[in-house]
Amino acid sequence: MRFFLPLIILVSLGACKTSRDIQKDKTTNNAIESSGVKTLDAPPEEAAPAAGISQGYTGTGTRTPRKFSNEDLQMKLAVALGEIENLRFQVQQNAISQTEASKSLVEENQRLKDALNELQRKAALPIVASKSSSKGKKGRVVDSLWGQGVSMIKQGKYQEALVAMTTILESYPKSNRVWGATLTSGMIQYGLKNYKEAALRFNEAIDLAAKRSRGVSLPWYFQGNTFYKMGKNDDAELFWGELARKYPKSLVNRKLVALKSRKKMRVSSDLFKDVPKWENFVGVR
Repeated sequence: MRFFLPLIILVSLGACKTSRDIQKDKTTNNAIESSGVKTLDAPPEEAAPAAGISQGYTGTGTRTPRKFSNEDLQMKLAVALGEIENLRFQVQQNAISQTEASKSLVEENQRLKDALNELQRKAALPIVASKSSSKGKKGRVVDSLWGQGVSMIKQGKYQEALVAMTTILESYPKSNRVWGATLTSGMIQYGLKNYKEAALRFNEAIDLAAKRSRGVSLPWYFQGNTFYKMGKNDDAELFWGELARKYPKSLVNRKLVALKSRKKMRVSSDLFKDVPKWENFVGVR
């Protein structure tokens, strides 16, 4: 028994660690943790892919495409559907606007065609030629168109009247009604607030006035009013100045002087009402 006791003590001491041994082990563990390197007794059977690298990473620098979750795909689909719906709405609104505009133009065109057909139908009826009418069938047709146009002007149907006057100018450019049709066409366009078209007609009337003795002051006065309506006062004064120089005693020049004497000058919006006896100045002579 005395023999075995020292042996047991030695074995026990060999199996225990001293404080120095524990400190040494701790230092070794810290070094491993800080470096991140561990020595394995054997290679693992399967190694998980490194963070940030997909399962398809081959080790050659290529990566598999990113896989989106169902939520991501649903969100992208919702955005795309919203954009498609917005585009569809815009297309529908554009189509509606174009349809309405087209419908309006078709109705207006049909109305003008009906008015022209009615004028031509009445013009084809037998009528008694006046002394001022041109000889022959064409003269009777022109006079009929002129009469219908004047009648519609008096009824305030300016669009229908414009069809009659335009027909005379386009279909019978050599008739003795061209002067009257030209001047009244400008007056009609003025009443419809188509000032650019009115200015063109009045300019033609000024050119035609060289061969006339009556009504020659009217286009100068009307042209000045037209430019004044367009806000081109300097141009208006040029035509009014020519009116005062060439026809100082004319009815319209006296009217213009009265207008300018007012504190605030306002030209008429309807030339037929401004010159009530306009028919006396647009005859065939």
